[in-house]
Amino acid sequence: MRIGSIDVGDLNGDGSPDVVVAFQTTFQLTWFSNLDGLGEFSVGTDIDTYEDGDQSRSVKVADLDGDGDLDVIMASKQGDRVTWYENTDGEATFALGVDISTTADGAITLALADLDGDDDLDVISASVFSGLAWYENSNGSGAFSLGVSLEPADDPAGGKDVVTADIDGDGDMDIISASFDGNHTAGNFPDGRILWLENDGLGSFAEGRDVGLLDSARNVVAVDLDNDGDIDLLACENVGGHIVWYENTDGTGNFSEAIAIAIDIGVHSLIAVDLDGDGDIDIATATRDDAEVVWYENLLIEIDDDDGGSDATGTTATPAPTPAVTPSPDDVTTDPAADTGDSDNDSAEDLWTNEMLIAVVSTVASAMFLGLVKILWDRRPRLAVIEAPVGYPNRSICQNCPEPVG
Repeated sequence: MRIGSIDVGDLNGDGSPDVVVAFQTTFQLTWFSNLDGLGEFSVGTDIDTYEDGDQSRSVKVADLDGDGDLDVIMASKQGDRVTWYENTDGEATFALGVDISTTADGAITLALADLDGDDDLDVISASVFSGLAWYENSNGSGAFSLGVSLEPADDPAGGKDVVTADIDGDGDMDIISASFDGNHTAGNFPDGRILWLENDGLGSFAEGRDVGLLDSARNVVAVDLDNDGDIDLLACENVGGHIVWYENTDGTGNFSEAIAIAIDIGVHSLIAVDLDGDGDIDIATATRDDAEVVWYENLLIEIDDDDGGSDATGTTATPAPTPAVTPSPDDVTTDPAADTGDSDNDSAEDLWTNEMLIAVVSTVASAMFLGLVKILWDRRPRLAVIEAPVGYPNRSICQNCPEPVG
């Protein structure tokens, strides 16, 4: 079976997080109750089942009707649908699905945010053929307006991913998308635009600005990677395997050129989270074909203060050069001098001046969703952890993992 998407939230009001899974090839939307709050999960209960071929590709958990419990919303690629399932009693009794849209042509990804400043959650969809659209939660109770397309009528860009964040620091939520269709081409593959749409605070969006261009953009994440208080963008594409980030240089949406992190052919998805508890954001990626999950540690360089001390959170102000050797699971280098050719390591100017030095630890696991460990009851993969010798990357082997999403 293939998993289209997962999300987590307390659906039955017992104080522990439950899990919702969109099964892509078995055409089910299913939730699993966290029975004891410690990760002992029930057998799955279907919220909905679909006709053959009507694949669910994205699922989100949120309170869409303002009644204090968590509802479920799903995007169907083949069905061109965005569908909301109301949690009617706060105990995970779900109503029949209500279609917010049936014209999201190839709906593949969802985002939820208050786009118009009225204190309820609106819905944004990215669709393969019709691109971006948003749906206003018109009364805060789940009555949604018709979708407003955010694409030029004569040239919609095919959406692959969509997120929201306050890119320009003006207090409202902007939209960022990764696409693979539009005005540019790369060989036989459609384009990979990373696009930012500025919000005026009322849900009116400026024409999209290209932040970057990749061969086939798969994911985009909005996160502060350099700890300077503004939102940067992180992206990956699975054709060339590039994992890059774009620095928000002034906090108002002026982005640097792409800064290379790694090349990992077949990279399929990524997340950004503090994996080692050191206060900065690391990266984890999953590849499509070789079932590998890799994490990249974010190492902020200490910058000398004027008085000769150091500032552990300081970073350089200019974009860093591309590493001489791209980090990979089989080529791990954490010594800046080794990468730059500085044999005596005697000058700060000889060091990489990137905000992030990337140390790579490879771990082999299920290739689609990161952190999916002991979630599904009878269907969950079995995880065996092998302790490696000191100084060698730890590896985790996931057996009987579900096939990654195509």
